[in-house]
Amino acid sequence: VQGVDWGAADGADQLAKAAGNAKLVSVEDITNEVVSQDELDKYVGKTGKDLIADGWTFESYFMYGGDQTGATFAKDHFAYNVTFDVTTPESATEDNGASVIDATIAEMSLAGAADTATNPE
Repeated sequence: VQGVDWGAADGADQLAKAAGNAKLVSVEDITNEVVSQDELDKYVGKTGKDLIADGWTFESYFMYGGDQTGATFAKDHFAYNVTFDVTTPESATEDNGASVIDATIAEMSLAGAADTATNPE
């Protein structure tokens, strides 16, 4: 739902207000799709190319310009923050992940719902 700050203390209230009287059509438990931290840790030392080969999808950059680059990658309906040991300049942030494809992964963690979870089209 657009206009909802999911991380805000009143996020549930914002969602209720934005959804209004919308009728709930279906509910699906997708929590079994979450990749465990142990599995995420196995990617440390691998590359962005390894993520892509394993079915991950680049979503966006969230940190760039410094010694490391942060990018969000999705797997199933969840997004994960991936930190790479590479510098990516702001001018390259619209390259759809090309700047991190050969870079080494320093760490990974669950970020939340992926774009596909809230917009399946």
